[in-house]
Amino acid sequence: MKKLILLSMIVSSSAFAQAKGGAAAGAPAVPAAKPAEAKIVAPPEVAERAKGMTGTWKCAGKAELGTTTVDIKGTAAHKTDLDGFWIATTLTINAPKETFHVAMWSTYDADAKKWYRTGANSHGGHSTEWGTVSDKKVSWDGDAHYLGKDVKVRETEEMTSPKEVHIVGEYSTDGAKTWKPDHDVTCKK
Repeated sequence: MKKLILLSMIVSSSAFAQAKGGAAAGAPAVPAAKPAEAKIVAPPEVAERAKGMTGTWKCAGKAELGTTTVDIKGTAAHKTDLDGFWIATTLTINAPKETFHVAMWSTYDADAKKWYRTGANSHGGHSTEWGTVSDKKVSWDGDAHYLGKDVKVRETEEMTSPKEVHIVGEYSTDGAKTWKPDHDVTCKK
């Protein structure tokens, strides 16, 4: 019985030594592997795009509210956020008899080579869109849920000068068969 207890103690201490990075008696020492440290960095495209966007912009144009197209004014503010991985955008839109707010976050997906944006508004709406860049224009396509309805959305943002952007958006209630105007706005820095 003493031999069994002694053998059990030797096996246990050998296993304990291996678990602690040591070697069992007679076994060659194996150095513990260090885990590879992968540094996660923000896509450089985010910082590059944010250079031209950061700050507050004054916006004016037309937008559909319900079934009526109205003149709107507002402000858009852009900044990098979440350690440089996202561009955070807040919009305050003033329409006749109404003010509402929109928040959007945009980032670059290097694998897809596309921009990704998600947003929400103060009327309970939300959206997700993918964007492609061509020269000074970004074309967005995606899905949204506004005023209790699921819709397809598309938008173009074109930098007409370093201090001016023209934004046109449309939506479709029939699965992208037909499109209706949603907004046509110019923002200036």
